[in-house]
Amino acid sequence: MNRLKQRYGSPVLICFFGEFLTGITGAMLAPFLLFYLYDVLGTGVLPVLLVIGARPLTEVAVTLAAGGLTDRIGRRKVILAALAFQTVSAAGFMMADHIWLFAFFYVLNGIGGALYIPAQRAQITDSTESGRRSEVFAVLHAIEGLGAAVGPAAGLAVYSYQPSLMFGFQACAFCLYWLAVYFKMPEPWRSKKQNELLERENLLSAKKVFLHHRPVLTLMFLSVPVSLFYAQLESNYRLYLETLFDDFLFTLTVYTVCRALLSITMQIPLVKWTERLNIKTIVSISYVCYAVAAIGFAFSSSIFWLLSTAVLFTAAESMLLNHMQTFVSRLAPDHMRGRYFAFFGLHWDISRTIGPFLGGMMFIKFGGAALFLAIAGIVAAGGIAQYRAVSRFKKTNPL
Repeated sequence: MNRLKQRYGSPVLICFFGEFLTGITGAMLAPFLLFYLYDVLGTGVLPVLLVIGARPLTEVAVTLAAGGLTDRIGRRKVILAALAFQTVSAAGFMMADHIWLFAFFYVLNGIGGALYIPAQRAQITDSTESGRRSEVFAVLHAIEGLGAAVGPAAGLAVYSYQPSLMFGFQACAFCLYWLAVYFKMPEPWRSKKQNELLERENLLSAKKVFLHHRPVLTLMFLSVPVSLFYAQLESNYRLYLETLFDDFLFTLTVYTVCRALLSITMQIPLVKWTERLNIKTIVSISYVCYAVAAIGFAFSSSIFWLLSTAVLFTAAESMLLNHMQTFVSRLAPDHMRGRYFAFFGLHWDISRTIGPFLGGMMFIKFGGAALFLAIAGIVAAGGIAQYRAVSRFKKTNPL
């Protein structure tokens, strides 16, 4: 433990601990949430997808303020507030039985998520030297994968016995994480100069803010194709599986566990192996892998091809997501790391707001194969644009 503390530091280890707890309970819930809402509400597919979209829509609005709030009042305070929101929302889901209650507690969950992610990323960046950040982000994702490997099997058992208990486990996990942060996580020190720069930043107009932060906002917009892909996998692909496999819940569980195991085994080695590569090369390889994986998801009607596609998808994820977060951390001024991670993370919220509903309409009209072929084309176009963007930023702002 002392060696781990020396390598990563206490704040990062607490983030690892919390990611493991919430990763397990989140993975217990994630594969079955859509089916749970569908069964409890007894409505059609589109109303359920609208409830699913309530969280990311909230995150879009809150994230715009969350980064600046993180930089002004401190990482620790924002993380505590975020975990409190998520604890209340998980407990509330246990008692909800109406579409508006589900939407309300999902909005609370969205507020917590929007506050937490930029604060956590900024805390990690503050506590980690530049050359080790990709490794830390990779370890974080691997721990999330470890939770995801354990969670779905436990989730299937709990879902078969009493589905609402999954929310109880999640509430307990958020509460334990809150206690760890409250008693053990320090607040990073901020210099007087950083405070002065923050005050000056707050006086900028919206137009000047956009121009001032154009690089990170460009990276964010060009990441939408990838997060749009994730949004379909988290929503409409689970409905598409029902048309491809007879025992689709079992298939979904096997796929989710295998994806998690692949993430655990591939994440850190791939990040370490690609650390010497230029970010342009990483973007090129990753987007090609994502596009081919989208085609794979369109046509994989056997476990073998589904898991082969998962290998390709995980390889793309391991390279792109970790290195792009490090790229953003180097672009960000020291006093605005929370804001930069908030800006960059908006692409997830945008995609998860519009993706399930738009994808659901396309799925209903044209089918799952057409949906994922369209995603493959969108990802390929996004990859070309992202390659050009990072090339330009590397020239104008060498890191």
